[in-house]
Amino acid sequence: MKAAYRVRVCAVLLISVALICSPSWGSYPYAKLRPESLKQKPLQFSPPEPHRAVLPNGMVVYVLEDRSLPLVSVAAYVKAGSVYDPPERIGLASIVGSVMRTGGAAGKSGDQIDEELETIAASVDCSVGSEYATVRLSTLSRHCEKALQLFADILTKPDFQEDKLNLDQTAGFGGHSPQERLSVQHRQPRVCPACVRKRKPFGRGFPHRTP
Repeated sequence: MKAAYRVRVCAVLLISVALICSPSWGSYPYAKLRPESLKQKPLQFSPPEPHRAVLPNGMVVYVLEDRSLPLVSVAAYVKAGSVYDPPERIGLASIVGSVMRTGGAAGKSGDQIDEELETIAASVDCSVGSEYATVRLSTLSRHCEKALQLFADILTKPDFQEDKLNLDQTAGFGGHSPQERLSVQHRQPRVCPACVRKRKPFGRGFPHRTP
């Protein structure tokens, strides 16, 4: 194995030397051009300035208008994440991020919300990271009012239907419990170093020590 690797490296080096020393290399127009001698015009970039507003409830809203396409994109960021999981309920944030979208909202089932979103060609996605949660909406501008209502329902009135909770905990893992799933993950070569790397720098009980 090592011998074959050395042969390949030597072959690459020999080919590189042959190309550099060949007559055609000297005729290449940029062969003797140094990077520091290159000249170009200064890069001009003026990022658009969003409008910032603070609502009476303290929520900060940024609005950036772009009429090049008839689309509306909305993202809500909430201070919530896996660092706030209780020690006895590790993985709670991840389940919340998934079932918040699929578990229904405002009395509607997840399937009903899916159908309504599909009818207006809109999408809503939820995810929870280590320190914040994100809910995103993408819709056509002509359906903005209805899409925003569904977005608000999912964000503020999630139902977390029990059947969706059970499905999320076992989906894709052959019916294994969350504990069994974690046990399997921690035996994987790529996961083990990440677990150790997070546990060593932080003391016991510190949120970031949990993978």
